[in-house]
Amino acid sequence: MKTYEEKTQSVIDRLRTERRKRSRRRRTAAACLSCLCIAAAAALSARYDSGVPADTPGGSDVSAWSAADSQSGAETYAVVTDSIVLPEGESAVMADMIGCLVYQGKVYTQGQAITGAEPGENSSFLGEYLGEAKGSLSEWSSQEEWTTEFASTYSGSVYTVSGYDPSFRLCIRQETAEGGEMLQLLENLDGIGLNTGADLFGNRLHLREGTTCVLGLSHQDWNDGRYDRLRALDGLSAEQWKTFLDALFDAPFVKLSGEEHPGFYQAETQGHLFLTQTDGTTVELRLFEGGYVGYPKMSWIFAQMPGETFDAVFAACQ
Repeated sequence: MKTYEEKTQSVIDRLRTERRKRSRRRRTAAACLSCLCIAAAAALSARYDSGVPADTPGGSDVSAWSAADSQSGAETYAVVTDSIVLPEGESAVMADMIGCLVYQGKVYTQGQAITGAEPGENSSFLGEYLGEAKGSLSEWSSQEEWTTEFASTYSGSVYTVSGYDPSFRLCIRQETAEGGEMLQLLENLDGIGLNTGADLFGNRLHLREGTTCVLGLSHQDWNDGRYDRLRALDGLSAEQWKTFLDALFDAPFVKLSGEEHPGFYQAETQGHLFLTQTDGTTVELRLFEGGYVGYPKMSWIFAQMPGETFDAVFAACQ
């Protein structure tokens, strides 16, 4: 059975193939323009392909802004997450596709689902109503369907989430067969630039002010799905945890690769943290020897913070 990271990477690899195909088609079409139109068309295409300047984060066309695009502006990032390029209806791509929603030209992918609530119970969690998710995407969807605002693998009402920037997190409200409601969280990690841990764990996830409980799980228990064995981090003081968060926020992001680090994800010694937030959501962190702290949805991108502070938390997970 594929891990979440393997499943997501499989999608990204296949989507990159589609991106290269589309890029070649655009270059062929551009070559047919007359000399007088080339400069103007190139400038307009770069800035207004989807009606929004392409150098504005969150405002690029459906193919998303690439690392080169993001670094051409005022700020240069340590890493840029993989851009998600929507496929052109190939069933092989959709077979592994995780749940998603298209909003303002970005692809929001599935996060935590909040289930078992009574109607209206999650009202404080919901922010502004944005529209209706179409639930229209499948392996037979056309390219036009993929590029439609609110195209999704879910159906339901789309809202912002109270306390979170909508450029990072949205949710879809759905009614259950039992008369209750479920919220499906979705996160935009589509071609975003990151410098230090604060860019993700602070500005987007609010771990410093939002965490109410921290539990750990050994890698063996995580592999076996034994979440009943989640436990407090014995021997770790509140001061040590605060020091860990401070170091995590300051830690630079790095991007590894399977070629450079073979067997990285298969390491026997890993740590898993589950952070309960004040709003009832849970944030999972995955720790690897050497000071690597990962957010599972980001595959090979990590905040790196080697040293005694990391080692103390890592040991408490074992």
